[in-house]
Amino acid sequence: MKLRVHTWGGLGSQLFALSLIFDLMRKFPKKRIELVHHTAGVTRRLFELDFMLSPKIKLIVRDDFILKVNLGSREIAKRLKTNLVMLIKYILNKFKVSLNFDRYNSIKTIKPWSLELRGHYSQRSISTEFLEYCLKAFNYNLGQQKKHSNTLIVHYRLGDLLSLPEKSIIQPEKLIIEIIRVLKFKIITNIDVYSDSVEVAKTMLGSIDNMVDTVRYVDATTREVIENSIHAQYFIGTNSKVSTWILKLRNHLGAYSTILEN
Repeated sequence: MKLRVHTWGGLGSQLFALSLIFDLMRKFPKKRIELVHHTAGVTRRLFELDFMLSPKIKLIVRDDFILKVNLGSREIAKRLKTNLVMLIKYILNKFKVSLNFDRYNSIKTIKPWSLELRGHYSQRSISTEFLEYCLKAFNYNLGQQKKHSNTLIVHYRLGDLLSLPEKSIIQPEKLIIEIIRVLKFKIITNIDVYSDSVEVAKTMLGSIDNMVDTVRYVDATTREVIENSIHAQYFIGTNSKVSTWILKLRNHLGAYSTILEN
C-alpha cells in the first residue's frame, strides 16, 4: 500500500515535507512513499529538491496553479463544491485515511491504512539524522567555513511580501539595527545580502554600505543561499521558511544565527 505526502510552496516548505518522509520511511519501511508537489499558490512553485530525493520516493508534480486561479464557475456552484470537498475531507480525516497532518503533528497518528497526508509539516521536530542528510546535500565542509569566516550573510525575504496586504516584510530599520549589533561583537569584513528583490533590498539597506569593507547584494538560487549561509560566520534571517532551515542547520553546527520576526 502506498502513502502520499502532499506539499505546496517553495524549497523551505518542500524540506519540511521531505523531513516527514524521512521519518515515515523508517516507521513504514515496506510502504511505498509518494511525494506530491502542487504548483498552486500566489505564484507557481516549482519543485527544487530533485537533488535530495531518494530513488525510493516517487515524485508527482501537479501543475494546478493555472487551474486554481482560473476557476470561473458560478459563486453558488463554487460554494457547493467547496462544502462537499470539506465534508469528504472531514470524513477521511476522522478515519485517518487522509490526514490534515497540521492538526496532529505527530507521526504516531499515521495508521498503516492511511493513504495521504496534507499540511505544512513545519511544527514537527527535525531529526538529527535528517539535518546531517541536509548538510551533506548542501555541500557543507570546513574548508568553505574558513572561506566565509569574516562574512555576515543576511537573507532578506521581500518578493511577493511587498504586494500582499495580509503579510508584511521585516522593516529595514529593524534589520539595520541587528546588523550593527552583530558588527559590535564579531569581526566582520564582508556582508552578503541575499534577496528575491535585490534592487529593493539595496535601496532599503543602503546605510550599511560603508560599515564594512565589502557589501554585496546577491540574487541567487535558494539552494545557493542555503549552501553559502550555513558556512558564514554569522547569519541573519527574516520571515521565510528558507531562513528557518538555515537556522536549524546552523544551530545543529553550533554556529551563531538570528531570525527577525514581525
